[in-house]
Amino acid sequence: MSFINRPPIGVDLTYADTVLPPSGGILGAHYPANDGMYQLVKAAGTIAAGGFCTIDELGNATAATDTTSGATAKGVGIAPVAVTVNQYFFAWRGLGQYEALVTNAVAADTNLTTTGVAGIAGTGGDTIIGLRSIDLGVTATRVTVYAATIMATNT
Repeated sequence: MSFINRPPIGVDLTYADTVLPPSGGILGAHYPANDGMYQLVKAAGTIAAGGFCTIDELGNATAATDTTSGATAKGVGIAPVAVTVNQYFFAWRGLGQYEALVTNAVAADTNLTTTGVAGIAGTGGDTIIGLRSIDLGVTATRVTVYAATIMATNT
């Protein structure tokens, strides 16, 4: 995994394409921004806008579930836009507030986990380190979450 790099000049954090960003970027590298930390990753499948993803050591992102989190430590991110297989994108990794998909009726101020539903956080699965809900979960709607650290699971 790459260490923190300076963000490429003029990088678009909503970028999603099958080629690396034109402003530069290193797959797997972390980039600080005003609203937290991002990591340039490559989608290994479809991930919804606001959906959670697990990230392996090579920078491949898969929609997060109890199964994809596996038994070993993995990074966790949130896709700012909808992505499909082989698209590069900047996953939000934490250190602030963000809008994400959370299971319906999960109470505000709850520690969040993976669930059986791809890309949606909730309760009862593998803990997502440092992640809490700020708002009540609403089906198919992004709500505010807070990550005090760089998100990971199975650490």
